[in-house]
Amino acid sequence: MNMNILKLIKNAQKLQESMQKKQEELAKITVVGESGAGAVKVTMNSRFYIQKIEITDEIANERKEILADLIAAAANQAVEKVENMTKSEMMNMDGMKDILGNGSLNDLLGGSKQD
Repeated sequence: MNMNILKLIKNAQKLQESMQKKQEELAKITVVGESGAGAVKVTMNSRFYIQKIEITDEIANERKEILADLIAAAANQAVEKVENMTKSEMMNMDGMKDILGNGSLNDLLGGSKQD
């Protein structure tokens, strides 16, 4: 068997082990999304599970539509933070740079960057 293929398999196994360890670490991390200058806060874990919603007394007395918009905005911000944190952590994982070289995970998977 070609030495490059053996090296690739070995690196892939290391990467798989590192990914599992990183996912376990990420499961313990939470983020907080805010809206309305902190009037609404949504705490979410890295698996997008909302753990807590905090609403200040001042905003709680507003109309339902305003409150619903603020909750949605805070939740969306938390989702964005989880996505960014997860992507960053996975790219910094041991072995990922060996597999990707100078490319990106998106390049390896054959995807194209969308803006």
